[in-house]
Amino acid sequence: MRTWHLLFISVALTLVAVTTATAQTSVSQDVLSIRADLDEMCRGWSGDDPHTDEACSVRLKAEKLLGKLGYCYGTKSDFGPNGRGRAGATWHKCTAQSYYRP
Repeated sequence: MRTWHLLFISVALTLVAVTTATAQTSVSQDVLSIRADLDEMCRGWSGDDPHTDEACSVRLKAEKLLGKLGYCYGTKSDFGPNGRGRAGATWHKCTAQSYYRP
């Protein structure tokens, strides 16, 4: 069941990539939601479950898609001068202060 779920998410991500700019805000919110679900799967499933690797792999694809939609993760102040600490980091439209650009 999990494999089909991940396959569905992959297809959904592909469809999202071909949408028009007018729907980008809605699409971005959908991708952010999908990415959050995948993150929960990636972090919540057992490390020896092969579906965990699949979820993490698809999560990276969602993050790349977010990057193409102009989203970044965290700001320089979220990570501090040594690049550590993500407690306050969130996905947002990229700015000059953004830390992670997929």
